[in-house]
Amino acid sequence: MREKILVVRTPLAINPFFFYSLFWIITILLYLISPSRLNMPLDIWVIFFLVFTIIFSIVLAIKFNIKFKDTRYIIKQRKENKGILFLLIFGYIMEMVYSHYVPILLLVNGKMSQYQEFGIPTFHVILVTFSLFYCIENVYIYISFKDKYNLLVSVICIAYFICIFSRGMLVLISVTIGLLILVEKEIKLKHIVIALLIAITGCWLFGVVGNIREGSNWNDSSLIMNIAAIPGEKTSIISPFYWTEEYIVCSLRNLNFNILYNTPTYKILEFLYMILPDFLSKRLFTSVDTTTIFLRVRNALTTPSTYGVIYCSWGYLAMLFDYFLYVVVGVYVMHTKYKDGIYMIIVLSILSVLFGLTIFDNMLWYSGYSFSIIWGLVLGKMSIEVNKKRKVVLKIY
Repeated sequence: MREKILVVRTPLAINPFFFYSLFWIITILLYLISPSRLNMPLDIWVIFFLVFTIIFSIVLAIKFNIKFKDTRYIIKQRKENKGILFLLIFGYIMEMVYSHYVPILLLVNGKMSQYQEFGIPTFHVILVTFSLFYCIENVYIYISFKDKYNLLVSVICIAYFICIFSRGMLVLISVTIGLLILVEKEIKLKHIVIALLIAITGCWLFGVVGNIREGSNWNDSSLIMNIAAIPGEKTSIISPFYWTEEYIVCSLRNLNFNILYNTPTYKILEFLYMILPDFLSKRLFTSVDTTTIFLRVRNALTTPSTYGVIYCSWGYLAMLFDYFLYVVVGVYVMHTKYKDGIYMIIVLSILSVLFGLTIFDNMLWYSGYSFSIIWGLVLGKMSIEVNKKRKVVLKIY
């Protein structure tokens, strides 16, 4: 069985605290230059809070880099596990039979109103999160060893996410794989340029898909520009970028709006609802309705950032709790001992993306994303070997 040595030359690529800081800095800068007429000056305490969390995260990011710089892992080629692949395919078919439709076909027929209801309740979360983790693992193993079986597994998982029209999962897979590739390289100017080009292209395609999903031409961004009160040419080649810009900016706008004009309820049930994973909170606290306590500048622009909704329960105290919950999770994951080193690398790369996506929503609350971390922790738990030179070697079987 073949093996390779993975050297973490760029720990920044799988550094959750770095991505938290980076994405929030980008969000603040975009908010300040956004052409939307809906934007209001940021509350001074919003700025203070975000700057505090950014600086604290940068300190943790530095510690992370010191810990993982030049860490080495022995990675061995995986054996084929056709049983898992069979169960995944069976699960995909069962969901389509249960739902009586395939979401991507609704897109083709212009009927996208019900695609978010797809899947078997509870089982869908398990299937999606395991498929996400398993897909990333097999893509990385294929890149490392060029085994066609791993490619087949990856294609089948990606095909499933395409069928259910899950843009979020496809983006998460793509970005995570990119980070796994970068972690082994010494970052040079060309890598930064390539990453920027990929990011710009991805943002543009995100807008194109958004236009098409709403039944417009690929370059017709009239809907998002009208909703966000953005002046300018609505059918230009650059107009699809406004989808990404608004997805980022509207979250901070909604957070700021609630801090300016909304009074927290200070109800313990609402606080508990927002800190427990959604599959628990939606069952334990059925009387809580966050849609009635969280204000939006425009109803169509719904994302609250990770802090928006929880602020409405216990104000800045709840926001601090939410931030330090992320810190605890990040510190726990980086200090966890793994049986399989590849799981550590994948878990950290996924967690980095989720930390970055806090600009949109509370990603730990959504079990459809955060449970992929649980899969990695469960599969990767065990002891490690540390040699005399402080380089960590994880034996992977």
